[in-house]
Amino acid sequence: MDNHLTNFRAWYVKVLEGLYPRRDAGIAILMISFPLLERYLRQANGLNSEQNLDDKCMGTLRVVFPALLDIPTAWNFWRVYRNGFLHQATLSLHARKGVSLPAGSLTHDVASPVTINSDGSLVLHPRLFSQHVVRTIEAEFATFAGSGAAIPQLPQVVAIVNPLGVIALNTKGS
Repeated sequence: MDNHLTNFRAWYVKVLEGLYPRRDAGIAILMISFPLLERYLRQANGLNSEQNLDDKCMGTLRVVFPALLDIPTAWNFWRVYRNGFLHQATLSLHARKGVSLPAGSLTHDVASPVTINSDGSLVLHPRLFSQHVVRTIEAEFATFAGSGAAIPQLPQVVAIVNPLGVIALNTKGS
């Protein structure tokens, strides 16, 4: 586990920390942070990668981000930001079946990671969101790392010396 946490911090946390000062890196920050959050949600709820997220996962998301006051709001948030950025590299305007989603925006000028406006529109602060995701994962790292085996455990890095004497890194499951 200690190696997994060390790798998590090297591969993700340190990279994110290098992006945080750049206001124009918000989308890149989210494109790293959402898969980390999804892994955490899956592991916390015993879902493997073949299973769709469910209302239980959205309940866990609400615990992580209390501004998401109910399950439908959590789903809207997930569809606008996670599905938008990871499937389209932008915010989603519609769910799969064409249903309109609330307006979403990104800003570094609010004091909360997630805000729901009175009109139902969503506001996300990329750095604060990412930092909160990282803190949540580190606080329950055994869950994130795969102790429940719902999805593959994190890989371990092993050094491989190729015939030219060059060291390459490869991953293998633990």
